[in-house]
Amino acid sequence: MRKITWALSLLLVSPALSAPALSATIYDEAVNGDLSNINTAPTILNFSPGQNIVRGSTGNPAGTTDRDYFTFTVPATLTLASLVLNNLVLGSGGGSGLAIQAGPQLTVPPPGSFADVGVFLGYGVPTPADIGTNILPSIGTAFGAIGFPSVLGQGTYTVWFQDTSPGETTYDMSFNISLPPPPGVAPEPASLIVLTTGLVGLLLTRRQQVCATP
Repeated sequence: MRKITWALSLLLVSPALSAPALSATIYDEAVNGDLSNINTAPTILNFSPGQNIVRGSTGNPAGTTDRDYFTFTVPATLTLASLVLNNLVLGSGGGSGLAIQAGPQLTVPPPGSFADVGVFLGYGVPTPADIGTNILPSIGTAFGAIGFPSVLGQGTYTVWFQDTSPGETTYDMSFNISLPPPPGVAPEPASLIVLTTGLVGLLLTRRQQVCATP
């Protein structure tokens, strides 16, 4: 009976401790082709809850600047919780430009510049020093932009990424959409662990009482 009790406790506690984060490569220019170079017709990316990875390249290796424009939608009740720069290899220069605007297109026509920051929700100039970090909060607090809190809520957004250096810059970013809440009211993970531990304790106490009964 003791083995059954311990097995039950592990089954109850393990899901709360080991729920995996969903991850998928949504777009890879090396596989899927070049992202849109047209600000009014960005590539539509279908993001899902979890990590949505986008890999691409930009720059000016042949005298013509390659600009990447893509759009995505955050569903109701969810948020864009973070934007993590997984990798960035610069062709030259100190960083690459990234801007986010609300809506299904970027209204700033090429060549564009950060002089147009007033229409952006946020912008930034990621560098290799930002690899492994969440750059979303700094983008949302950029000077002159509309701005947003540390996350983006429900809505459609367009991203503009480009590097005007002579070489080619490659990037890898994870757009992390929060997981949807389960049906009904669910406890927070920490509360779930406490609740589960308490349930296991009740089972153990009940077992001791049964064993002590003549």
